[in-house]
Amino acid sequence: MPRKRKKLVEDFEELLEAGDMDALKAVYDACALNAVFGYSKDTALALRGTPPELMRWLIDHGLDVNTENRFGKTALAEHASRGDIDKMKILLECGADIEAGAHPPLFMAAKSHQPKAIAFLLENGADLHRENRLGHGRTAFKEAVAAADTDALSRVLESIEVLLDAGSEIDDE
Repeated sequence: MPRKRKKLVEDFEELLEAGDMDALKAVYDACALNAVFGYSKDTALALRGTPPELMRWLIDHGLDVNTENRFGKTALAEHASRGDIDKMKILLECGADIEAGAHPPLFMAAKSHQPKAIAFLLENGADLHRENRLGHGRTAFKEAVAAADTDALSRVLESIEVLLDAGSEIDDE
């Protein structure tokens, strides 16, 4: 049996856009389930355009739901940074670890100022006080403040409010 490709096919995004599940599944005849795409080396689980059916199919066929990309982000963290609650729900239903990765999902949602994703992760047991090991030892709250952007001020303030309501504390730092 020939070895399977470690990289997804170059036109994978076009296949995602077309949404043909048979064509998407056929990619894995030649590619490993954990084949990666793009600079970040994400599996299909972390890509924006991956349909829920393909996500579940990949996990059901053995793809580790907690696989990290080259930057230590899981699919759950990637979707948290985009505020994609629907895909976050699928990943959690399929066994994703809410604390997995060098950049935990709550930290990524806070950094990207995604208040609904922050609230969702906290409701599902994310550790409010965990410090990101690659983010200067910051908690999600401190990262939300540090990454504040005046172009998204309402989202920044809403994110900070969710984190404070959950019990984050303001300190001298």
